[in-house]
Amino acid sequence: MEQGLEQGLQRGQLEALRQGVIGTVVERFPKLVRLTKKQVAVVEYPELLRHVLVKVSVAHTAEEAKQQLFALNEVDE
Repeated sequence: MEQGLEQGLQRGQLEALRQGVIGTVVERFPKLVRLTKKQVAVVEYPELLRHVLVKVSVAHTAEEAKQQLFALNEVDE
């Protein structure tokens, strides 16, 4: 039961981080929303999502944000 609770908490954390990345992109770079949803949906590591959330938050251009999103594929493999 404890393991199930821990897994549920981790899933909740992952989903919250995914929504954080998506929400940031919606506000800052709306043209990247579709790409963002696709990229974050497959990430299973909270620390990776935290990292990309920060990077997208401080990106100066949509191109910088896009590079960070594409980098998720390289790191998650």
